Amino acid sequence: MTETNGISEAHIKAGVSKLLNQAASTSGRSQVRIASEAQIDRGTMRRILAGKREATVSEALRILYGSGASPHAHLLLYLASDQDKACLLYTSPSP
Repeated sequence: MTETNGISEAHIKAGVSKLLNQAASTSGRSQVRIASEAQIDRGTMRRILAGKREATVSEALRILYGSGASPHAHLLLYLASDQDKACLLYTSPSP
């Protein structure tokens, strides 16, 4: 993917990583619980949240869900606007 409208693939990947990390860290849930609910190996999830491994779309949605977030809404908001607006939604995750 090439840079389009000032948004590079690297920028998007870094933003998704930040979004997932913020969702997990503000959820009030342990990474063990999130990984279990997301059906993702804990080591894999740890690498994704640290930005050392890219998450697939499926993994990203499952991590958001495991964090108590509305995964589709937050991921779409990130893609449609900017990462900061989507990240702000983690001050009060859904039950």
